[in-house]
Amino acid sequence: MSIKVRNVTIGEKTLICAPVIAKDEEGILSDCRLIKKAPADIIEWRADYFKDCNNYKNVIKTAKNIREVCGDTPVIFTYRMKDEGGEAGTDKPITIEKYINLIKLVSDIGCIDIIDVQVMSLLKEDINVSEIIGAIHETGALALASNHHFDMTPSDSDMKELFELMHLSGADILKLAVMPKTSADVIRLLAVTDYVSRVYDEPVITMSMGKLGVISRMAGSLTGSSVTFASVKGESAPGQIPVNKLAEIMELL
Repeated sequence: MSIKVRNVTIGEKTLICAPVIAKDEEGILSDCRLIKKAPADIIEWRADYFKDCNNYKNVIKTAKNIREVCGDTPVIFTYRMKDEGGEAGTDKPITIEKYINLIKLVSDIGCIDIIDVQVMSLLKEDINVSEIIGAIHETGALALASNHHFDMTPSDSDMKELFELMHLSGADILKLAVMPKTSADVIRLLAVTDYVSRVYDEPVITMSMGKLGVISRMAGSLTGSSVTFASVKGESAPGQIPVNKLAEIMELL
């Protein structure tokens, strides 16, 4: 199933998303302008890099300005917690309670299209994820369920179980990122992606990180991964390809 978000449709073909990882508002808006000129379909604001991420007033102000700069380009809001590779741009990383408050606050603003939700981190704390995603839906935003493994690639059965849990959360998009140790890990991730993209109605996003997993960032048309992440100014994860180069490769494929 595909989802229409402003000027793009997620789930029809593999789209390119470029992350913004600047630490202050001026840099964030400057990077958004650069991405608008690049062959990227979606912009992701990685708010865990934002030095004022603990200041809700500044988060709201910056989110509104991002919307103004991005126009009709869809925007994902992501605060990545440290347990899944987040930057934690301040000396005081937010607690799980503040994380929940933050993603609810940003969805309430009404100017961000997609809210990233670290489903597994919340489930580990016995938090009702479906309730949080329901609150996001009430604001008109979409929820992207995500899970990241920076140290390994889970077994095939574990990856499938992770997708099932994210699906049951009620999220609109399901994302899994893993780190390969061998080429076989990359191939397993590609095979699982092909499987889950046919099992679930929600668009899925997967990637095998690092240099070894680069092929997974180009293979969405083969496996069914609906979005790939590419760099315009700085990588938010290991192995991201510059957006112009990735766009050329995907065009060839």
